[in-house]
Amino acid sequence: MAVSFPVRFVGVSCKAYDTDELTWRHLNFFQHQTFLHAGTPRVDCSQCGIHRVAVPWARPDSGFTLLFEALVVNANLLGDLRSSTARSGSPAPVEPEAGAVPADDGIGFHEE
Repeated sequence: MAVSFPVRFVGVSCKAYDTDELTWRHLNFFQHQTFLHAGTPRVDCSQCGIHRVAVPWARPDSGFTLLFEALVVNANLLGDLRSSTARSGSPAPVEPEAGAVPADDGIGFHEE
């Protein structure tokens, strides 16, 4: 029995083609580095070819989980805020770049 998965580009379900073992860097568990390992299927779509099935914990083609990316972005924003406060004596507002809109997942911004 063949299993079908949705193809994000065309909105149809296609049969599994094969699976790959992928790894994503996740948030630390106390002082221990944490990695997610999962067998992720690829589908063979008659309309657009072979594609990897999207996983809910990471962006496509990313080696990091969404939570890990959010941590890194927030740490960078905090570092920018601290350095601007040290220079000016007051915190600078952190605003998205012009044309950026909130991301669908509620984490960060993306350009239109």
